[in-house]
Amino acid sequence: MSSNERREVITVPLDTLIAELGEVRRYIDTLQSQLNQITSELSEVNNSKNFISELKTEGVEEVVVPTDRRGYVLTRAKPIDKDKVIVHIGLEYYAELPLEKAMEILINIEKDLRNTLTLIQRELSNATNYYQQLQALIGKALEQARQGTQVSK
Repeated sequence: MSSNERREVITVPLDTLIAELGEVRRYIDTLQSQLNQITSELSEVNNSKNFISELKTEGVEEVVVPTDRRGYVLTRAKPIDKDKVIVHIGLEYYAELPLEKAMEILINIEKDLRNTLTLIQRELSNATNYYQQLQALIGKALEQARQGTQVSK
């Protein structure tokens, strides 16, 4: 730094930094929760794609169907129409579609989920870096404060 340049110093209270650290931690937790949710959704989409593939190639005669999301109760069922499935197409809408069209929709859903996953992972990485920078800054400030109190004794 030359003698003509002045270094700008910004003073931020330590309690403000600590509060910011807590906010960033909560944000990171939220992002991690979203990542887990998207990953779970991807798994569900893959399960559906696998089922459609089995219907197309293996001539499925009977399937086991859960009666609830957790699978506490299952029932056996015989597909009435092995050339079509009912697909969730958004919001609360479903459509009975041929297997190929259903697969296209699932592939598009998977693509959207992967894009969302990438964005969340990037944001999580940025938030984690910021969190680590805040931690280092707080640690440095605490160390300087300790050294200042030792010198004044």
